[in-house]
Amino acid sequence: MRFQYGRYPEDFYRDTPIDGVIYAAKFGDSPQFIGSSRIKRFRRIAEKGSRRIVDFMLERIRANADLLAEERARNLGIAKDQLITPPEMMVEEFNHAERRILKSIKNGTMPV
Repeated sequence: MRFQYGRYPEDFYRDTPIDGVIYAAKFGDSPQFIGSSRIKRFRRIAEKGSRRIVDFMLERIRANADLLAEERARNLGIAKDQLITPPEMMVEEFNHAERRILKSIKNGTMPV
């Protein structure tokens, strides 16, 4: 790690304050880095968890909207990649997909 830092210091967040501990041990005449630990505030953990939940939900909604588009294409007798969808219909399909996901959460049937 020291080699990477020495070579590319701009890749590291040097000025970011952290609450943590660095562990070192003396080998011969000089101390050597062994490892580190970082203590995160509960708020930061909650923010990170929230972002992951939102990303997960968005992925599920997009997949559901994609299924709706496939269904529409199948009903029209064409391949999905031949489907031309006006922006208003895309928004409506996305909203419909979102409502489906919300309903499956309420019913306890959301696929993971």
